[in-house]
Amino acid sequence: MSPITQSAGTGLGIVGDGKGWSGGSTRPDGEANQPQSIKEKRPKVFLEIELHKRKLGRVVLELFGDVVPKTVENFRCLCTGERGISAVSGKPLCFKGSRFHKIIPGKTIQGGDITKGDGSGGDSIYNQDGDGTFASENFKLKHDRPGLVSMAHKRGEEGKNCSQFFFTSKA
Repeated sequence: MSPITQSAGTGLGIVGDGKGWSGGSTRPDGEANQPQSIKEKRPKVFLEIELHKRKLGRVVLELFGDVVPKTVENFRCLCTGERGISAVSGKPLCFKGSRFHKIIPGKTIQGGDITKGDGSGGDSIYNQDGDGTFASENFKLKHDRPGLVSMAHKRGEEGKNCSQFFFTSKA
């Protein structure tokens, strides 16, 4: 039986100043790294979330750059908006103003369609096949607990990622 899905509605989305980069990350020894470059192993980013123009809060995410560096760089840049306008879609390469378009109750919440807003589009900082997508790097990380973020494949294109992502709400 397939899970029941529902649209998240037009009111639940990502807002903010487009500067979703928090600076440093924490090393295994507990010391904070200096924000020397974008090549940090586990950068932290954030998304400001609102519902019907009411701010709900900030979600801070630590990204696994040591496992999926290309994917992390795409997600990080989409949080900051630093790559400007897409050569593929002509739209800003930024999560700001995008919405969560799909909820599977008790499992995931999906968003990040920065081109169409309905789950049928998306873009990335890469233009691997001329369509704003890039290939999945690996599947080493398991969705075994709530709060994990992962890229969602572009609709109908298995193994191709763009800007769409999802959070796990349960393991």
